Amino acid sequence: MDLSTQVGNGPPRFYLETVQPLSQGREQAYTFFTQPRITLKDGHGTYNLGFGYRRLLADDQLLGGINSFYDYTDNHHHHRAGAGLELLSRYIELRVNAYFPVTSSRRIGDDANQDFFERPLKGIDIEAGGPVPYLPFLKLYGSYAFYDYTMITDSHTRKFRAELKPLRFFRLDVETWKEGGNTWNYRIGLVLTLDLERPEESLAKPSVEPYPYKDKKGGLS
Repeated sequence: MDLSTQVGNGPPRFYLETVQPLSQGREQAYTFFTQPRITLKDGHGTYNLGFGYRRLLADDQLLGGINSFYDYTDNHHHHRAGAGLELLSRYIELRVNAYFPVTSSRRIGDDANQDFFERPLKGIDIEAGGPVPYLPFLKLYGSYAFYDYTMITDSHTRKFRAELKPLRFFRLDVETWKEGGNTWNYRIGLVLTLDLERPEESLAKPSVEPYPYKDKKGGLS
């Protein structure tokens, strides 16, 4: 289970997220899982429920996955669906996600001259990254995202982020991003992780394995 907070450009954000297995194969060669998440920002919440499937590939050297998810925001009551693919190894991580609006435009306000509407955006993001050589507790990523605004200029966003995880229960996230010709933004986050099945390990052991691996018992750690 992850508890996290982020500060930087815009209001602070708070997260609560967990990944729970639903079904696993022999020696955890594959796993079906669920991934609920709650995000709080500016007094409003976004609620996400995801389901995924991961499988060890290439003689356990790769981990491939597929997932789907559904979002609801209580601010203007929008719904959005999505799907993603991922391929992970000890040296590189690749991810791609697509987003699809479920609700249409909603009126969110007005002034003397016009009404204001908001709708979920359809789009796609692609990310690649991995650990720094000889520093497995530090990962660097780069990503690109495109969102279709329809009535105005589409959004093209470049993003770079770093994860520093000196201990299994603690992670520091730093990210910067730029949308179109706008200035660069930044955000810093602190993440606390607790393994509910093995809490003593999550608090005591250093983070030296950046990816899932087969331990001596044949399971995924």
